[in-house]
Amino acid sequence: LFRMGDFYETFFDDAKTASRVLGIALTSRSKGADHIPMAGVPHHAVAAYIRKLVQANYKVAICEQLESPASAKGLVRRDVVEVVTPGTLTDEESLDRRVENFLAAVSIGGDLAGVSWVDVSTGRFMVAEIPAAELADTLTRIDPRELLVAEAALEAKEPWTQELHTFIKGMITHRPDWAFSREAAYAELTGHFATVNLEGFGCEDLNVGVGAAGALIHYLHETRGLALTHIRRLERFVPDDFVVLDRSTRRSLELTETMRTGIAHGSLLWVLDESVTAMGGRLLREWVLHPLRSVEEIRRRQSAVAELHEAGLVREELRDLLGSVHDMERISSRIACQRASPRDLLSLTNSLSALPGVRDSLSPMKIPMLTNLYDELCDHGELVERLRRAISPDAPLTLHDGGIFRKGYH
Repeated sequence: LFRMGDFYETFFDDAKTASRVLGIALTSRSKGADHIPMAGVPHHAVAAYIRKLVQANYKVAICEQLESPASAKGLVRRDVVEVVTPGTLTDEESLDRRVENFLAAVSIGGDLAGVSWVDVSTGRFMVAEIPAAELADTLTRIDPRELLVAEAALEAKEPWTQELHTFIKGMITHRPDWAFSREAAYAELTGHFATVNLEGFGCEDLNVGVGAAGALIHYLHETRGLALTHIRRLERFVPDDFVVLDRSTRRSLELTETMRTGIAHGSLLWVLDESVTAMGGRLLREWVLHPLRSVEEIRRRQSAVAELHEAGLVREELRDLLGSVHDMERISSRIACQRASPRDLLSLTNSLSALPGVRDSLSPMKIPMLTNLYDELCDHGELVERLRRAISPDAPLTLHDGGIFRKGYH
């Protein structure tokens, strides 16, 4: 998408694709045999069109004007400032509130598979090393919107790459082989986290896992064009901590979707999920798909549930307070990625304002899992007050509409 005045234009085959997918007119700048097909969309509505293209599994490169057309000598200087792909989405309208949007990468070394996955919209970043035979089950559980695979593996038509399309619904993206090498990936990860090594994340001993995780970070830096400051740690996923459910078991148990319709309505998660917030919905989904094996951890959860079940008034008060808490994970990620809207800041203000009440409601609790939450919740009063002074309660959805700040605020 090339920014040209008040429009974003596409050309040649891209124009034909955009015309078909977006239902917009296909035109040309000239007539005759050498005409150049083009199709454009208004700049103020480009987000909706990008969303539609990405949902159709296309990548969108946004090429902006880097100088004013009035002062340019000759052609206006332009460059690609961002590449939007199914696995790198952060805007609220493109995402399912209660499902994580994972970008994943796979690296194979002998009998081991390294798998890493990240949700750019929340900053959650995971890595694991598993037996290569369990790769299909692992990927279907993660259900990535986009999967990065080394070019050599795809070109060699290895058996595991031939099966990808049968259990991966999302886009498969080819990446250079060197990006998956442990040396390059290790440098990418330590550079991103500004650490000497990966010991602090418990990943120093990983090999193919580091290759997959580093390839992800390299891809994100290349496509997003921004510092990914909200991705602050790498978590090691240890399969032995959970009951590993294969594809057929998850399907037969109808954990997150039914066998007959393939939708959430009627599944176990649909029955269980009474969570008030989108964050709670995503966490519950994670818990359903990854049942604990540790009896001690199971009892910790059960004790917390039991105490809240007995304290009916506290539970109802918490539900009321959480009703005003927006998706703080995704809002803070959009702020870090410089993609936040004025409404995001209003939502953040309302969410932070509810936290002191949530903390007070937890004060009578005795079970460690709940008292820990009480201790961890902070009062962000100074930030709330600053946001209230600055942002107009009638702030618009987008930056270019103006009217963001209160009158008199500098």
